[in-house]
Amino acid sequence: MTIEPLIDDDIEEAAEFLTLCWRDVYVGILDDDVLDGLTTASRATYLRSHMAKGGAGLIERDEARAIVAVSFFEPGDTGAGFIDKLYVRPDLIGTGLGHKLLLATENAMVEYGYKVARLDVYPVNRRAIRFYEAHGYAKIGEAIDHLAGHEYPLDVMTKPL
Repeated sequence: MTIEPLIDDDIEEAAEFLTLCWRDVYVGILDDDVLDGLTTASRATYLRSHMAKGGAGLIERDEARAIVAVSFFEPGDTGAGFIDKLYVRPDLIGTGLGHKLLLATENAMVEYGYKVARLDVYPVNRRAIRFYEAHGYAKIGEAIDHLAGHEYPLDVMTKPL
């Protein structure tokens, strides 16, 4: 497995990967119409626009060069680096890929000058919360995610880098 920077040539493939991950991970967490409305095109547009605003990502590929994990971070509204995405192919969760990608993401954030990492996680996603807590993240507050006319609670977590 190799971790590489996300570049423009990878965006369509990464967007498709993220769409599939969301449709798997968030069943029962997000409403069906939110999941059904996800498209690779909208994900690709999102990634491109956020990269143009200073965001960056990493992709992890297997030996066949297929994407098996993606992370994306960007400047946060509090000056912290905001980890917007960190997804591992669902059948590979628990294999250490997420750990490896999170460490690489945090290292990249340090290179970008961030001293704190921030992320949001749905409080019902206990597996993700346990993962982040095991890596030193702590809940500092709550927020609301607005998706397709729905509101979902979020836990806000941070970690010094």
